[in-house]
Amino acid sequence: MIGIKYLSDRAHKYLDDIGASHWSRHAFNTSCKSNMLTNNMCESFNSVLREVRDKPVLTMMEWMRRYVMKRHYEKREGVKKYEGKVMPYVEEFLNWAKKESSCCDVWASSDDSFEVEYMSKQYVVDLQSQRCSCCHWQLSGLPCQHAIAAIHHQRANYEDYVHEAYTKEKYMTAYRSPIPPMPGISQWERVGLNEPLPPPYRKLPGRPSMKKRRKEAGEGGSTEHPKRQKHQRSCGKCGELGHNVKSCKNPAKETFKQTRPTSEWTKKVRAVTDKRKAKKQHDAEVIQFIATGSQPQSTQESNAPNNHTRSSTQGTQQQDGGRTNRRRRALAFDGSSNRQ
Repeated sequence: MIGIKYLSDRAHKYLDDIGASHWSRHAFNTSCKSNMLTNNMCESFNSVLREVRDKPVLTMMEWMRRYVMKRHYEKREGVKKYEGKVMPYVEEFLNWAKKESSCCDVWASSDDSFEVEYMSKQYVVDLQSQRCSCCHWQLSGLPCQHAIAAIHHQRANYEDYVHEAYTKEKYMTAYRSPIPPMPGISQWERVGLNEPLPPPYRKLPGRPSMKKRRKEAGEGGSTEHPKRQKHQRSCGKCGELGHNVKSCKNPAKETFKQTRPTSEWTKKVRAVTDKRKAKKQHDAEVIQFIATGSQPQSTQESNAPNNHTRSSTQGTQQQDGGRTNRRRRALAFDGSSNRQ
């Protein structure tokens, strides 16, 4: 409670007002031997009703009665073949408690009173009253790992300290009375009460559905859908009704195409696209020049006024012994394109 008060004063006040017996394990009533703190049984039964949840009331109740009748019979027949003293779930829990009891240290105080240390914590176990200071034995009726350690110290049988609610005899008592079968609705006894009527129709808010169902015979109205009216199309050449373009003899009608004004964003996109196309074309010309050694026609036309530069370059190449360097020519071509 001190930690809860440190986190929230409102939560501490709420828990203090309703009492510890509603939310704390140490204050629970020990007369009901159960270790279940949630509504798992209700959730399990609710999942079983999933397939009949949208059925009428009588249909759903009949399905539930038949399901419970069949379940009681299966449980009653299944437990007859079981030979143990306690149920299988209890045996699984006791096996787990036996493994955990190996980590316990036991000191005897008397024949039935023990002090048990587990995980650096001390607990008091009384075998005669079947109590442990951890409160698990009192609440569930199953001996905890501390009690199992004390029982093992006394060389006693573990099943003798399990509550009788978990024995085979009590299980048979719970499913001993069968659910009686019932005849069909047509054989039920008639009474003078009014028959139940369906709930009144209530118009829900929102737009009505546009999908109309076809009415059956006798519901009013025809079963066939009404025919749609024929739509007379106009000529695409002159715009008049009654004929089409192939049979039209009238002069063509002047039409004006409406176009949207070009936005700034469209202009920017087009400019970027044009730049990309120009760069791609330039790269293709450079590759062609490197591969073939001859300038494209567009580059030759752009470099036509600079013939004296080309002649001087050719003279220099002849002085160098006629050696050709494709890399130098590619760089010269690239420079001329950039100047352009």
